Amino acid sequence: MSDILNVPELGELEIVEIYDYFNVPILFSCRNAVSHLYIVLFADYSPEYETWLYAEVSLTRLNLIRSGKVNLHDAFSKPEMGRLLKAMIPHNNSGELNSEYITPDQLHSDVFPPVDEYLNLGDMPPVAQTNLVEIAKSSGRGIVGLNFNSIEEYSSEAPILPLGKILTSLQSVINTIRMMRSESKQINKEIRNSMELSILAIQPGSFDITLAFKKENTPPIKDIPSIQGDTVSEFFNLLRAKDSESDLKGILKRLQSRVTEEYKKLLTSLSESGADTTFSWASPKSDEQETVSLSKNEIPKLIGILQKTFQEEQETPLTVAGELIGISLSSKRFEIKTETKPYKRFILKDADNSIKNATVSHRYKAQIKEILNKSEATDEVVKTEYLLLKLEAIDY
Repeated sequence: MSDILNVPELGELEIVEIYDYFNVPILFSCRNAVSHLYIVLFADYSPEYETWLYAEVSLTRLNLIRSGKVNLHDAFSKPEMGRLLKAMIPHNNSGELNSEYITPDQLHSDVFPPVDEYLNLGDMPPVAQTNLVEIAKSSGRGIVGLNFNSIEEYSSEAPILPLGKILTSLQSVINTIRMMRSESKQINKEIRNSMELSILAIQPGSFDITLAFKKENTPPIKDIPSIQGDTVSEFFNLLRAKDSESDLKGILKRLQSRVTEEYKKLLTSLSESGADTTFSWASPKSDEQETVSLSKNEIPKLIGILQKTFQEEQETPLTVAGELIGISLSSKRFEIKTETKPYKRFILKDADNSIKNATVSHRYKAQIKEILNKSEATDEVVKTEYLLLKLEAIDY
């Protein structure tokens, strides 16, 4: 038997179901390591080669074929992606495999099944979407899934402008949460590298995108969150808080205004797409897949809460406690070190006596206003600085 499950363009395949069999499977469905689905047909035989046709299908299309709602002729003569992979596979690996992508009109019509030939699997349940956990475990990478299930006019494609905004905003939210969790002053190269998401697979139909983090350097230890897992967990806390304004505000207050602003950009991009969106997360350390959905009707309310929260955060000063390690009234600069992070930069122009009389190396409770500096080109926050408003000595 020729190696029909190892085609270089598709990767190593595994059979999902066999629909016709003559010594070997001659009509079957299969999937590769990143869950792309294919329906495969034996097309021709010669002394040297067997010719096979591979048609990529969405999960929806495959289930329509299985249920007899799409005939087998159309499955191959009108492929969902507009093309077929034609593979000429030598018998018993005795020669070189030849494969190329072609359009159906490049083939003689006789190679396709008859127009009146249908599958009808009766009461057999439909093929289920591959669990992201399988992909995470097999690849050793954290996997994020996005499903846009109401872009009805784009059954097998999606416009790049809204999709690009969504993916860019998602990456920015992840990076900013990591920055706050690591108590960094900015999104540095280390954060960008460790949090970088790549597109692993795209499926048409309801339009699914599978994203993958880079493989982490440390081996996965069950029940101990990874850096990526810790960050995504915080992101999913934001998503799950959609039904509780108080919970959402509490999380945003802890993560501070940069996360609030980036999350609002993500929700705005989702609102512009007009899609109901489902976020999924799978870790190579876990056997469970986490899923949260946001409907297009929920998003405007969430954006309103974030706008209100961001305004409150800008108007309400932070209160932190720590050691004053530097102050200069002439240059209007200060630095105070807390248990979690240092705060530094400017002193209010008309500083009150609590600041003028402050003593370095003493502990104070400080009122500080956060200042976000944005890039004029991208409107992205590039630096967070602080304005000292007031100091209150802490008695030992």
